[in-house]
Amino acid sequence: RLESQVEHLNDSLRAIVDSVNHGVIAVDLRGCITVFSRAAAELTERTEEEVIGREYAEVFPDHPTILLETLRGAQANVQEFDDYFGAHGGRTRHMEVTTALVLNAQGEVSGAVAVLRDLTERREMEAQIDRQKMLSALGEVSVTIAHEIRNPLGAIQLYMETLQAGGLDGPERDQMFDHVFNGIKLMNSTI
Repeated sequence: RLESQVEHLNDSLRAIVDSVNHGVIAVDLRGCITVFSRAAAELTERTEEEVIGREYAEVFPDHPTILLETLRGAQANVQEFDDYFGAHGGRTRHMEVTTALVLNAQGEVSGAVAVLRDLTERREMEAQIDRQKMLSALGEVSVTIAHEIRNPLGAIQLYMETLQAGGLDGPERDQMFDHVFNGIKLMNSTI
């Protein structure tokens, strides 16, 4: 009867851990992996069977050891990483890793747990929004420059048509040429 209750409790806890969208990895005092959620398996591209009972540092030798640092330093931690478990399908992944100590019923440290939150989609959306803002600002600048060029061009066209029609002599003609040259200078300073 007691075994049945323990098995039911373990199954319930496992179902809860696997229901969380974030990866969950727990280690005991020796640094051996004791819990490895479904989301952790997806994020790390490893199976539970490959990692349970093995040392965390042996399973994941090529990435930051924030979980083991929490265990050794007896201090919770939150950090963000790029490619925490390596690129996924050629795509850089951004992860937030939150760690905490696991305490037993007597309040003694019995291990540590890491919660892995994949921030990749959020970061990609933020980058896309930043690009859209930049393109929008560039469009606004382009419209302003076009306006600043179009006005002098219209005036130059008017002055040239007047000069082409003839009938202007001396100072009036020189004044028209000055207006044309000033319009050209204004466009050059705009660009």
